[in-house]
Amino acid sequence: MGKTKTRPLSTEERKARLEEVAAKLEAGVRRITDTEEFREYLRFMGNFHSYSANNVLLIHIQNQEATMVAGFHDWKKRRRSVCKGEKAIKILAPMTGKARDEITGEEKSQVFGFRAVSVFDISQTEGEPIPEAPDPQDLAGSSEGVETLYRSLISVAEAQGVRCFDQGGEEFHGQDGLKGFYDRTNRMIKLRFGLSPNQRAKTMCHELAHHFLHREDRKYLTRETAELCRYPEVGQDRVRRAFGLPAPPSPA
Repeated sequence: MGKTKTRPLSTEERKARLEEVAAKLEAGVRRITDTEEFREYLRFMGNFHSYSANNVLLIHIQNQEATMVAGFHDWKKRRRSVCKGEKAIKILAPMTGKARDEITGEEKSQVFGFRAVSVFDISQTEGEPIPEAPDPQDLAGSSEGVETLYRSLISVAEAQGVRCFDQGGEEFHGQDGLKGFYDRTNRMIKLRFGLSPNQRAKTMCHELAHHFLHREDRKYLTRETAELCRYPEVGQDRVRRAFGLPAPPSPA
């Protein structure tokens, strides 16, 4: 039996679909002004780090139980199929094209509009299971060279004009899993008091990466440093390998 070909949408149909999604988005914004609804929305956002706020809201409006969404063909690539009869979740996707800069003459990619696209939650699919991320664990103990590494990271931070402090738990506003943070305004790195030497070095590496990421002159960074800034875990892995540190997964 041959496959049924999908008829391309007309301009009017595409416009109507986009207007429908925009109306849902506007209604959702009005709805979450309720305090409890807004709290639930913020909790929901934690499942969709790579989506815009608008699209997270659209997903939330249409399926509040959603935890992982992807397009029909993306699920196919993960060896899962959308179940028959499931209703798609409509979100917005940018339409990009090339445009020439009037001043420099350089051709650049730019967004010139949006279109409505369909995604499905994992609960609407069936097939091979999706691998689960391992439970985060703290780095325990002390490894050879870790104190040298930590002192070197402190020296790098101080050379950048960044002060470093070990803090008590009260500095972390009740966030039990937080090991440290970078205060950009005051140019400070604060680490939770009592971390193991291995965890302390790893967290310092992570927070120092945030400093480099937010520097005003970051366009002059090397490719390696930029990689550490954009993906701190990659930089941390390189450092751990160089100093022989263990590497179980853990939050910074």
